[in-house]
Amino acid sequence: MVAPGPIRAFDQRIEQDLSNAGPFLAAALATGGTVRIPEWPAGTTQVGDLWRSILADMGADVSLADGVLTVTGGPEIKGADFDETSELAPPWRPSAPWPADLHD
Repeated sequence: MVAPGPIRAFDQRIEQDLSNAGPFLAAALATGGTVRIPEWPAGTTQVGDLWRSILADMGADVSLADGVLTVTGGPEIKGADFDETSELAPPWRPSAPWPADLHD
């Protein structure tokens, strides 16, 4: 039995789902523009954190400073291999210019 009484509140920070950033990051790469995502964790176990290395390999300028991930598209989009991160591939599938290099 639980005795009646006040509920003690507490604050708990819940890390955002980094994989869902894909469509926005894809927009930066596709347009040559810049996207900034605040509160990107410096360390995480989420597969979505691999966006940083994947996008750099694809030709984007990627930086993480003061908790803000900044992605700027480069002059061209290079092929990518998503073998180990197939859940990250969907944002690229509709317009991928490198169908032979996109695996899932």
